[in-house]
Amino acid sequence: MDELDHRMMLPMRNELIRVEEADRSVRVRYRDREWVFPRGDCVLLPIENTTAELLARYIAGRLVEDLR
Repeated sequence: MDELDHRMMLPMRNELIRVEEADRSVRVRYRDREWVFPRGDCVLLPIENTTAELLARYIAGRLVEDLR
């Protein structure tokens, strides 16, 4: 899972966190706060939040896909 190592993991299915992807950057908004990260430093994940449980489920799902 090198794609996750040393990267900003951003959940794409969170109703409160807005993630906007551009060519060279990713803009993240939560309430009145905003951050901009270099696109290459981010991985956009199809999960609701980056909790240990949801990350484990995501990684397990990827592992199952790779073993098929």
